[in-house]
Amino acid sequence: MDSSIWAIFYDLGAADRDVYLRWFHDVHIPEKLARPGYVSAGHYEIVAADGKPGSSTGSQAADGAAGYVALFGGEDTSVFLNPSPAQIKPRRSEATRSMMGRRIGSRSFIAAQEWLAATKAARDERADGAIVLTCCDTPEKDEEFGAWCVQDLRPALQAHAGFRFVSKLLATTGPMKHATFAGFESIDAALGFAANPPKTEWAERIAKSQVPVPGSPLVARRIWPA
Repeated sequence: MDSSIWAIFYDLGAADRDVYLRWFHDVHIPEKLARPGYVSAGHYEIVAADGKPGSSTGSQAADGAAGYVALFGGEDTSVFLNPSPAQIKPRRSEATRSMMGRRIGSRSFIAAQEWLAATKAARDERADGAIVLTCCDTPEKDEEFGAWCVQDLRPALQAHAGFRFVSKLLATTGPMKHATFAGFESIDAALGFAANPPKTEWAERIAKSQVPVPGSPLVARRIWPA
């Protein structure tokens, strides 16, 4: 499993989707994985609670658009900061700039993994058919949030059918400080957990203290690798 991730969220219009996905999967991801320190990549299509295409903003995608999450795994966060995303941007080829320009509302963060709980299958190979990614701040409640993640959220995830892994992330860049990243065998398992998270008294208290990033939590099915 990865020690750090670079996560990118965005939507794509229907007219751009096929050509962009071919480029992203066949050209862009291999280019990224050829760089020193990059160890994995995954691309996911966001799914709304009703199973229809979702938006990276958390709403149902409109007018044939769909939301996506791209995840790159690294040996540590320095991999994504040397060069940094801002330093990479002016060096992009014309073709890359054209494809990046098709993204709608692109956002990103870089984060380090604090801890990981995973099944043997998930440790041996990529075993996530779907993910739930939650991003938030917890003003003046960081310690309690961390304890809740370990003592309440993690056991609930491990008991859920189709669970594969969960990691707690601490952001280096981006719009929030905390993230939890959970992998599931299928999109149905991921949607099931997102619809029925822990409902303990502690979970309710934590929910009141959270300041979620718009769109969080994001539920998405893996489309690359297929």
